[in-house]
Amino acid sequence: MQAKKLMMGAAFCCAAILGTAQEFKNDGLQGNSLNAYFKPVENVTLEKGVLTLPAGALHQVTTLPFPAKGLERVLLSFRARIKGPHVIEENPQYDRLFFLSEWHRRNQGQPLACWSVIFRNREGKIVKPAANFSQFFTAVMSSEMKTYREEFHTPPETATVEVVFKNANKEDALLIEDLKFTKVDAAPTLNVNPEFAFGRDNYSGWNVGNNYRITDNPEFPGKFRLQAGTANADGYARGDGIPVTPGENIRLEYKMKKTDGIEKNARLVIFTYKDNLLRDDCQTGQLSRVFGVGSKTTEGKYSFVVPDGITLLRPYLQNATADYLRFIRETPPAK
Repeated sequence: MQAKKLMMGAAFCCAAILGTAQEFKNDGLQGNSLNAYFKPVENVTLEKGVLTLPAGALHQVTTLPFPAKGLERVLLSFRARIKGPHVIEENPQYDRLFFLSEWHRRNQGQPLACWSVIFRNREGKIVKPAANFSQFFTAVMSSEMKTYREEFHTPPETATVEVVFKNANKEDALLIEDLKFTKVDAAPTLNVNPEFAFGRDNYSGWNVGNNYRITDNPEFPGKFRLQAGTANADGYARGDGIPVTPGENIRLEYKMKKTDGIEKNARLVIFTYKDNLLRDDCQTGQLSRVFGVGSKTTEGKYSFVVPDGITLLRPYLQNATADYLRFIRETPPAK
């Protein structure tokens, strides 16, 4: 009997490593069984497609693993709302908490419901994203049912993706519906959110920076732009890593100008990397192209070939405002 138990345990372990363990049922929470979507959890309900983390205690729920590969582009989407007193409609000062991480909100005594994305390898160990990748726009603070989306490239060695939801305040219930993952296989650009079309509250593709915002574009109602810096202070935004292959032909399309009121220089820099650390001191220098940005809006294109050994690109925008920054894979010229 003991030998049989050991064999069963070994088989289960191998199944988990090989990807045959239970996976997230990716149908938008249409079923009523928690076990089809989430790891074992108590005092959380799923009824009529709505997941509820109730008030009265702090709850946390983690999805079952969703299969993925390293450097794959994935879109996480769901709808959520807060049922309780800690909502922005009653506390407009929460607006400043949007740009803080979960850790910073908690340390300031303002814990809010939130989500986080976890990457794991084939052995089930956590795969760390880039060293300076920061998830900050993950707070749920509205009493209205709203759609939330986060699009990203998975780190190298990723085998599965999980999402953790928390109702971080005992007085609030967190309600979630229509949760799903979508693999983005045919995107028109290599970089995520190139035209900032996800809106003012979604910084997918632009997770790191200082004194920067996605704002309404006054020249084109309904469209948005990325603004780094203000008349009172410098600012910058770093794009997420963009997976590329050595020898590829890449075209950058841009429309940008120096942010109004700034006297210092403005620039766009393309950094290149041989790994996923994306630290500023890991710049290779093989393709560190710098574009000076003037006070008049400029549209342009720049084509290049990815150098040997380079696997990631990253744009860096300083003191400039961009309507779009598109990295596009070009078809190699006919021989």
